[in-house]
Amino acid sequence: MKKREFFILKILITVVSFIVLVVAKSNIDWSNLQNNYIDFSLVKEIVYDLAVGVFSAMILVWFIDEISNRIQEHQSQEKEKASIKRFDKVLQRYIDQYITLFYCVATPLQDRKFDNVEMPEQFTLKDMCDLHQTSTLIQEKFSSGSVESFLQIELDLRKEFISLVERNEFEYYPQFADIFLSYIQISLHYDSCSAILDAPNRTIGNKKLTDFIHDLLENNADDYYQKMLNGENISANLVHPYIFLYEMMKEERKLILQYKDEIKKLV
Repeated sequence: MKKREFFILKILITVVSFIVLVVAKSNIDWSNLQNNYIDFSLVKEIVYDLAVGVFSAMILVWFIDEISNRIQEHQSQEKEKASIKRFDKVLQRYIDQYITLFYCVATPLQDRKFDNVEMPEQFTLKDMCDLHQTSTLIQEKFSSGSVESFLQIELDLRKEFISLVERNEFEYYPQFADIFLSYIQISLHYDSCSAILDAPNRTIGNKKLTDFIHDLLENNADDYYQKMLNGENISANLVHPYIFLYEMMKEERKLILQYKDEIKKLV
C-alpha cells in the first residue's frame, strides 16, 4: 500500500471509530429498538468498547507511525548529507583547479601571484589579454595556454555536475541540484570553446591569431563589450567568443562561491 493511501486509510478508521464512540455513548433512546431477540443495551456497550479500542489503537498507530516517519526522515536526510560530503571531497579538487585557472585567465601574466589565489570579482576583458599565454604553473603543460587548461577543467566540472544530478535526488538539499543545474545551463549556453581553442592554429596575414586576440582584448574588447550592452550592433566577430567566455566566467564564479557556502553549512 502506498504511503498516501495508508495515510487516508488511517484517517477514515479514526473518524469512523470516533463517530461510533460518540453515538454509542450518546443519549439516543435505544430502548425503542429493542425486541424479543436482541438486547440493544448490551449491543450498545459492546459497540462502545470496540469503538474505544479501535480509537485508542488508531491514536497509538498515529503516534508510532509519526515517530517512525520522523526517524526514517532523519536517517534519509543524514544519508543524503553523508553522500554530499563524500562527493564534495572529489569536487573540491576540481573546484580548486578551476579557481586557479580562472585566476590565470582573468589576470595579466605580469600580475599573477600564486600565494593566495582567488577568483577576482572585478575583472575586464583587458585583464584577460594573456589568456592564450602559459599559466606558468608547473603542473600545467608549459606549451598550453591558460584558457586551454581552464576550458578543460570547466568541462570536467560540468560533467561531474551532470553525473551528480543524474545519480542523486537531493530531496533534503535541493539547493545543490539548483547550483549544479544552473552551472550546466550556463556552461552550455556560453560554450565557445571550439573557436577559442582553434585560435592557436590560425593566422591573420603574417600574424598569429593569438597575438591578434591579445591586442584586441588589451585595446578594444571592453569597448566592443560596452557597445553590446548598449544594444549596438558590432561586427567584431573574433571577439565574440571571448565575450561569451567572460560572461560565462562571471556567472559560474557566483555559483562556485554559492556551492562553497552551502557546503560549509553542512559541517
